[in-house]
Amino acid sequence: MGGGETLRASAPSVVKQNISVSPCLRGENARRGLTLVELLVVVTIMMILVAFALPRLRPATGQRRLREAARMVNVFLNQARTTAIETGRPCGVLFEPLDNPVNGSTAASATLYQVEVPPPYAGGSTDSRVTVNWLTLTATVSSDIFTTLISPGDLVQLNHQGPWYEIALVDDNTLTLKLDPPKTSRIPPYPGPVGFTILRRPSATMAAPLHLPTGTVVDLSASGFNQPGPSITAFADGLSVTIMFSPNGSVERCYYTTSLAQQRALVSDPIFLLIGREMQVNMEVPDYNPSDPGTSLEQLLNVPDDEKPNWQLPDSLWVTVLPQAGLVSVAENAVATQYYDSQSTMFQWNAQQGIDEARQFAKQSQSMGGR
Repeated sequence: MGGGETLRASAPSVVKQNISVSPCLRGENARRGLTLVELLVVVTIMMILVAFALPRLRPATGQRRLREAARMVNVFLNQARTTAIETGRPCGVLFEPLDNPVNGSTAASATLYQVEVPPPYAGGSTDSRVTVNWLTLTATVSSDIFTTLISPGDLVQLNHQGPWYEIALVDDNTLTLKLDPPKTSRIPPYPGPVGFTILRRPSATMAAPLHLPTGTVVDLSASGFNQPGPSITAFADGLSVTIMFSPNGSVERCYYTTSLAQQRALVSDPIFLLIGREMQVNMEVPDYNPSDPGTSLEQLLNVPDDEKPNWQLPDSLWVTVLPQAGLVSVAENAVATQYYDSQSTMFQWNAQQGIDEARQFAKQSQSMGGR
């Protein structure tokens, strides 16, 4: 640089360039979505596919619910058995009958409660006494005894010794004992008031109740005990059933109601609980009249599943409780076919024979395991 020349920085020149954009890139001819007609076609195709798929999915869903219900009952019974062993006090499960059944039959349960036997009751004080009238089999209790804590079916022991007598009626301050000649004949003529001990019925614990999946129940109309031959005792009267476990893990007692009285039975035979659908509890099987040309025995054996009772359905399940060991298992239902009496002029169905046949797998202890 010389001669006083001044150095000037020349600013870069800005070159303006016009870039032409294709109409397609500007979206002038691009499609923005589906037309209404195309959308309607897609929706129609989806509805047709769903309509074909639903009938095939419903049976699978119903079977899963039944299997889940059987698993839940199995676990709940085992929890009660474990509690009895751990606490050293009888504990069990109460099957509460339906309040508002869909099909009108209350011989089913969808809600289960854990129950335990309260401590023995001997009155409100150490001076509590009863006066026994052995002629009328009644016991007049003293005023400090809370009869609200006593109910029919409880057991009372007089003078804290001897046999246990079942209480048949509680009326104000009088307890009426159940007529049992082998026991009541041994009631001594106590000269005055004596002490007593009352074993009360089980009551619900603080454990949360178990609610079975919607539409599934324990079908009490087909549940119960097996006797020799095709003869059964069913819990069919629509009142609660209670299974109690003793501290050694075995089944101690089973409470249920028959048309005669409240039963407090010692259990020696397995208990069979049928898991089925609420809509098909206590459903009757039609009789077949050979003189009617419009019906046949084959037609009656092949009626639609929604017209059969639970003990005839192949996807029903049995939860079995073995009394001696208290073990609980789940078995599949054996579809009964020999419940019609072919020897009579009219093929009349025999529910006891059919239910006995349906329990075949359960009686053989064929557990379904994890299937």
